[in-house]
Amino acid sequence: QNEFAKNGYADVVYEALAKLTHHRDVKFIVPTYSCITLVLAALENADDSFNKFE
Repeated sequence: QNEFAKNGYADVVYEALAKLTHHRDVKFIVPTYSCITLVLAALENADDSFNKFE
């Protein structure tokens, strides 16, 4: 997860998923928000691990 965020892949995936949030069909919404939750958690964990001494 740390490499995922460090290399910027999480930001790219988040931007792609954000565009899908405009769909109103349940088959798109549930997986999209599930993925966004995982991406945001990866970003948050990466940010926490970079600044342990602050």
